[in-house]
Amino acid sequence: MISPQRLDPLSLRLFDAVAETGSLGAACRRLNLAPAAGSRRLAMLEAEVGLPLLERHSRGMRLTPAGETLRKGWRGVETAMARLALELDDMAGGVDAHLRVAASASVLLLLPLDVLGGFLRREPKVRLDLREMPSGEALLALRRGDVELALVDAISLAGGDLAQRFLCSDELVAVVPPGHRLAGRGAVSFRDMLDDDLVGYVDGSALQSTMRRAADEAGLALRMRVQAQGMQTVAGFVAAGFGAALLPRVLAERHAAEMGLTVLNLQDAWAQRRHVIAARGEFSALLPAARRFVEVIASTGTERESLRVARWQA
Repeated sequence: MISPQRLDPLSLRLFDAVAETGSLGAACRRLNLAPAAGSRRLAMLEAEVGLPLLERHSRGMRLTPAGETLRKGWRGVETAMARLALELDDMAGGVDAHLRVAASASVLLLLPLDVLGGFLRREPKVRLDLREMPSGEALLALRRGDVELALVDAISLAGGDLAQRFLCSDELVAVVPPGHRLAGRGAVSFRDMLDDDLVGYVDGSALQSTMRRAADEAGLALRMRVQAQGMQTVAGFVAAGFGAALLPRVLAERHAAEMGLTVLNLQDAWAQRRHVIAARGEFSALLPAARRFVEVIASTGTERESLRVARWQA
């Protein structure tokens, strides 16, 4: 069995540099090592692992499957150590806690920036690291322990292994470009859109998963012309005539006039979405900074929901 304590960090850095450059000589120059010393280090690393890590060929070196696995693991260790160093530097400067949060674009669109700014002002000794990513990636980061909280579409949660708390809700609408055959309707179902080209989202996003699931239930394929990362990018492709798309109402109505988009109500029940705060374990077990953050944004979401319902009932 390999002993982690015997894996020398300098040898691992050399191995990573060889993998990146494809050359032992270039890697040794980068780390100020003599080629003979570098060669011995690689040989000792392979002996410790018990598997060949690099294959020599006419154009240099390339990784074996074992080498790929080792490099991926070492990169993760380097990232974790760099993050640890930053956190310790922050604490030396007066920061008491780090809070890492992943959030979908839809949630960030709904969360008022003044609320997040208010949290930072009230908690000057908490460093909040907020990362935007698709719901699927946010939940993966949460399960890996890369973040303490994930703010995501509730439909992305499966398995029951994560605690969740309601955050806010929103509504999806259809948007179509000028002259589109559906533009004259006030409302459509997603099934109505499946005969046309669509602009969608990157795989792993809650919206893309929702679209695929709805198409599967209808027994039809998605005619996807573009898959984009951001909602505003999606809106831009729609305006350029690439196809129809789904957008949160708040964003669609914000950009409809300037982009020439037609906004249509979506008749499907899943168009009404719930967004949640997800955590590993119980919320009561979170660190104090994370609990305070949850209370701030959850109360804001409840206020927004009450206002939305009141407007709808009016």
